[in-house]
This record gives sequence, C-alpha cells and structure tokens, in this order.
Amino acid sequence: GSPLVDLDPVHDRPPTAQTFDVVDAGNPAFGKRFTAVANHFRSKGCSGPSGADLDQGDGQGCYNSRRTQQAARLLVWAAGTVVPAAGSADVLLLGDFNFFGHEDPVATLAGGGYTDLDAALNGPGGYSFALGGELSRLQYAFASTGLSPNVTGIGAWHVNADEAGLFDYNDEIK
Repeated sequence: GSPLVDLDPVHDRPPTAQTFDVVDAGNPAFGKRFTAVANHFRSKGCSGPSGADLDQGDGQGCYNSRRTQQAARLLVWAAGTVVPAAGSADVLLLGDFNFFGHEDPVATLAGGGYTDLDAALNGPGGYSFALGGELSRLQYAFASTGLSPNVTGIGAWHVNADEAGLFDYNDEIK
C-alpha cells in the first residue's frame, strides 16, 4: 500500500510509515505483516528555543519538550492511523530520535508500550553516536508490544564520527 505521513505541525520532519507483508513462503513468518515508521525528531541544537524548549539544565538539552511532544504524537498517530490502516498492531519505530536513553521522550514511548530493542537485546552499553569522546545513542529501534518478542537481533551501525577521531571511515575503534 501507499506510505502514510503524519503532517501534524509538532513534527519538524514528519514520520513516514510503510507496511510490509512477508511473502516468502519459506519464511516462518509467511503471511505476517508489520509497519516500519521512519522518524527524525527535533535536534538538540540550541538555536532559537524559548520557554520549555530551553535547556533546563537537567541533561536533556534544548527542545526536550518538543521531542517529548513528538513522541506523544507519534504514539497517537501510530495507534489511531497506522495500526488501523495496516490491520496489524506490529509496529517498528526507527530513526534518529535525538534523545538519550534517560530522557523524557524515551520514557513516553516506553510508557506507550514500545520496547527499546537495542537496550533489550544488547544491554545498556550500546551506542550509535560518538561526540567529544562520549558514546551514546540518538538512533533507535522501538518495537510494539506484539512485535518485540519476534525480534531476535539488532546491531548498531556506527555512522557518526566525532571531531576527536574516535572512529575512522571503516568504523573501527582506533
């Protein structure tokens, strides 16, 4: 089917959903369906924020309020539009969410029934982002309650290189 896009103004970059059917008759998941939702939440950059989007000094950076609103809207859109259109509650939220694991938006998504797959399958030490010698995650994959037990593995693709040169272009630790 056609992709779905959420044009709610809370999004700086609208999430896009596409539903997939497993069509390989040799696959144990043959006939199953899931929807992948590509996301790119508001960055942490502090250019022009005001009010609740200012850095509150709590380690969450600028625009935490906006990212939390985006996470809440994503849950509403997924449940009210994506799931009914797909005919399946199996949803995978993917992308650059621009928050760290201790921040409010991740708690919002977890509270909505989504599992942080990297943390669940690889433990708390996973990272996808390096800056100034610090390792963390800004890119995530979250699975809905019904889909999560069917995910058997996940790996990080370390694509971000920092100015300190922690990673080279072959993504090997120096």
